[in-house]
Amino acid sequence: MKSVENRYFTIAQLLLKNNANVYLKDDNGKGVKDYAKKNQRFYKLIEEYDNTHYELNEPTTNQVFVKFHKFGTVDNRTKQTQQPRSESLSGDVRADLMLKIAEIESEIKLQQENIKTEQNKSDELSIELNEIETQRYKFLDALVERYDHLQLMYEKLLLVETEKELEIEECIIDT
Repeated sequence: MKSVENRYFTIAQLLLKNNANVYLKDDNGKGVKDYAKKNQRFYKLIEEYDNTHYELNEPTTNQVFVKFHKFGTVDNRTKQTQQPRSESLSGDVRADLMLKIAEIESEIKLQQENIKTEQNKSDELSIELNEIETQRYKFLDALVERYDHLQLMYEKLLLVETEKELEIEECIIDT
């Protein structure tokens, strides 16, 4: 009722999908359909998820509706008794289920160990890659330093060659 009254469509839809009883009344005697009449979208939603398809013609208390909703009927003669699943299963079925559960748990542990192993391998590879990258940068730095040295030597050689050419030109001019 509150989700419809406050126009929380998704919440109302979730409640109805999970078998919320649409026939309960609040203290003012209003039900969810009364609140939904103001909004066609909510009214259609309630009609779509009307999980009981049963209305009482006479006014009744919420307790009756809670019993009706819980057991699927207002008539106490046809109440369904619900047993816990574990009590309704035979011993063989229960043993088979316990064995399957143990197998699944074992498989989960194995997968967790595999994930840890792969993570450790990944970490080791990351460390190796970092070391290789460091070595690569050192090598590149050495290459750059060698290139700079060769460039400097080349410039000195050009300077010496230019000086020799100038000396040769002076000798030719003087002669």
